[in-house]
Amino acid sequence: MNATIRWLLGTALLGSMFAAPITAQTQPNDVEHLRRDQEEILRKGERLKSLMERLLQRYQREGKNQQVELLKQGLEHLQNSGVLNDVAGIRDDLVASAFSEALRKQKEVVDDLERLLNILLERKSVENLDQEIEQAAALARSARDLERAQAALQQRTQKALQREPTPAERELGDQLLQLAKDEQAAAQRNARQAGDRRPFLENALHQVDDLLRRQQPLEQNAERDLSGQPNPATDQLFDLGELIQRTRALMSSVRDQAATDKLQQDAKDLQQALAGGDQAAIQQARDRLQVRAQTAPKQREADGTEHTDREWQQLAETLQQAGSADNAAERQQLQAAAEQARKLAEQRGASAAEQNGTAAERLQQDAGKTASKLAAGKPPEPGSAAAAVQDAAPQLQQAGEQARAGKTGDSQQQLQKALHALEDARQKLQQQNPDASQQAGAMAADADRAQKELRNSPAPGQEEQQAGAAIERAEQALRAAEQDLARAKDGQQPADAARKDLQQSRQNLQQARDTLQQALQAAGADRGQDMQQAAEQQKALQQRAEASAQQLQQAQQSGAITQQQAKAAGEQLQQAQQQMQQAQQLLQSGQQASAAGRQQQAAKDLQQAQAALQKNQQPTAAQQQALQQLAEEQQKLAEQIVALARELKDRNNKPAERALDDAAAAAERARQKLQQGDSEDAEDQQEQARQQLDRAAKALEEEKDRYQDLRQEEQLFRMKEELQTFLEKQQPITQQTLEAQAAAQKDRLSRPARLKLNQFGDQEQELAARLDFVHKALVEDGNLVFQTVLAANQDDLREVARRLAGRNPDPSSYTTMLQQDVEKRTVELLAALDRERQRREQERQQQQQQDQGQNKFNPQQQRLVSMIADLQMLKQLELDTRKAGADLKTLLELRGDEAITEAETALVERLSHRHGDITALFAQIKTQMEQALQQMQDGDDAGHDQSGTDKPKSGNGRGGKK
Repeated sequence: MNATIRWLLGTALLGSMFAAPITAQTQPNDVEHLRRDQEEILRKGERLKSLMERLLQRYQREGKNQQVELLKQGLEHLQNSGVLNDVAGIRDDLVASAFSEALRKQKEVVDDLERLLNILLERKSVENLDQEIEQAAALARSARDLERAQAALQQRTQKALQREPTPAERELGDQLLQLAKDEQAAAQRNARQAGDRRPFLENALHQVDDLLRRQQPLEQNAERDLSGQPNPATDQLFDLGELIQRTRALMSSVRDQAATDKLQQDAKDLQQALAGGDQAAIQQARDRLQVRAQTAPKQREADGTEHTDREWQQLAETLQQAGSADNAAERQQLQAAAEQARKLAEQRGASAAEQNGTAAERLQQDAGKTASKLAAGKPPEPGSAAAAVQDAAPQLQQAGEQARAGKTGDSQQQLQKALHALEDARQKLQQQNPDASQQAGAMAADADRAQKELRNSPAPGQEEQQAGAAIERAEQALRAAEQDLARAKDGQQPADAARKDLQQSRQNLQQARDTLQQALQAAGADRGQDMQQAAEQQKALQQRAEASAQQLQQAQQSGAITQQQAKAAGEQLQQAQQQMQQAQQLLQSGQQASAAGRQQQAAKDLQQAQAALQKNQQPTAAQQQALQQLAEEQQKLAEQIVALARELKDRNNKPAERALDDAAAAAERARQKLQQGDSEDAEDQQEQARQQLDRAAKALEEEKDRYQDLRQEEQLFRMKEELQTFLEKQQPITQQTLEAQAAAQKDRLSRPARLKLNQFGDQEQELAARLDFVHKALVEDGNLVFQTVLAANQDDLREVARRLAGRNPDPSSYTTMLQQDVEKRTVELLAALDRERQRREQERQQQQQQDQGQNKFNPQQQRLVSMIADLQMLKQLELDTRKAGADLKTLLELRGDEAITEAETALVERLSHRHGDITALFAQIKTQMEQALQQMQDGDDAGHDQSGTDKPKSGNGRGGKK
């Protein structure tokens, strides 16, 4: 914002804030001075408005949209608040001696100018932040409610699909469970026979083999980095990121296409209702079409920008203004609106279908090009990033074809699959192309873990010690390689050192592998018969698994089980067969402990196969009907998710918006699967929708937390400003009261001097009122010590005001002592607030350095002022009280007079009350800390991460009583 506009606004604001206060004792000369001040403020305010209008026109020509928006908001605030009229009214009230009304308007002007300053400087006020917090909290509650509703619907779907198994299902299931039981028994037997030593040896051998497998890619990446070649993954990761972003945008567009299709159907429903003549059906159809028209998809331009579809908004207004079809004219009006909506939806839907189809084609072509680049022109290897991108290409093609055909649900499902494939490709590419230095560091950490586990084995022999030493040498060589590679990359060191480090790490790993293999052979020298018997038993179990797979296929062919049952159970059974085959191979190579682990996993896979048979049963007619009803409820839930997603469009919370978009797509797919009777995919999509709703709720809760953090920062800033302003006004009053005290000791106070002291009393009363904002914020925060100090300041100011009022004002030493105590406590408060802000800033920097990736509002920091700051302030109060008591004692001893004056008696009582209050405050803080520790302990015992404390209640302790 232009510096001139800031200066004018600042001048007007300061003039209003620091103008001489208006009181009942204001003198004629003061009134004239105040009137001139108000005229100057009015002139500057008018100049400010004129300058803002000129800048608005200029910024509009220059296309500075952000500044234009701020100036529009500022001018709107000036118009609505009537601040210039209030300034003129203050001037007129001063002329008419209406001082109370002038004072009221003066306070309103200050508040209005502060709000204008916040608008132009883009600084959110506490009130605006409260509104943002409430909005974010409401959206988070809505997302959480939808997540619970989705979970409940998911449970009802599962319950609706439950039934007793058929004889064929029971026979297959019992067979799989018995096989799983036998496989588990074999695993336990092999684990028991392996003893205590072999598991450690086998585990260490697997870890060393893995490190040797990773050694070759490390050496290749190191040569690339040492020779100065660029990392080929950088551009490829950028291309993948662009594909992912475009796929997400296309998903949103297809979702809008689906919404347009629903608009077209709603228009047809209204036409049918009008033809039928059912008044209730007409009203219901009209309302549904009106609501959808109000939230119709936005129109997208070629450059990607979006704007509200005015034709749908106008049609929604037409429907709202239309009658209830009570007569022929109203029915004709509704019929015309319904036909207009049908044609508009048909036009928008056809355009969206073509645009989405074209966008999907381009995405498919670009995905193919990216896959070819990743594979370097060769056939992609299974499990590679290129293979994942290649899998996404046909899914994108199908999504485009389905979008053109109007099958938006199937199109969204294909896009979701393509998106997952692309994200998987990006993750694999990052893993396949790490920085050599970082890769060496990761391998060193794994080597260190391997050698520690090996040396911690029970009763380690000489082989374990030798292998552990070799692994440790490899770990040290990898650590050296990590540093040497980094230095060589920066040109600080020759490349030969890094190459030598890598050669040493390879040699040591090979030595460790040979030692471990020899140790295993020696440990199993007398176990050959047991190993052979275990391998034969595993082979028999594997043959039974093959027989079960054949029976499963035969049952599917005969119609005894469904295709979904056979597919789901067959996939789990195939995984179990792979684990069983690996277990047999490990037994043949003498690795009995590792074989036991494979057998345990095979037993779990067999149990999953049996569960898949139960889960994918053919639904009965009653279950089919129940699924249709659930599909209708899922559709309503999907519409609510879409509506919530639209509410988020204007908020800058991309994670929540993206999660809700994904949830809406999954909910729509779940509805389609429920209608088709595909229970397995329906439950999977329901679970995806629930998970995405949970993500959205968490993202919105974090947004609320961030606004709470900003609110506290703003409150601390305003508290400091308010206290600083208060101190600047209090110090001259104290100084002039001291001068009046000195004059009163020489002679009786004159009438003008008494009137001046009366004005000081009025000002002290006003200053006490100005502290209400700070005191209220501390009370709401549940703070104890700071609010007690503020309350003491207010009490002392009111006592000073009482002493300086009336015909015989008292500027005695006790009065000025109260004023000086107020100043001293305010200085200490300002210092404490500075420390608190610095502490928060340090914690924020530490959080960023730890790379937590969140701006999560810490529950332990929900207090505006921390308990530590409270304790520090309490300690300072105790020190000040002790010093004041010691000073008073010294004063009385030096005077040598046993008589005590009234002021000294009041001072003693004041110190006594203060000491009692400090003791009470300490007891309350101690109780709070004990409660907080108990809550943390209870949270740990319950297994929940609830380390934050409840918001403490405000105390009743008061300080500074007389």
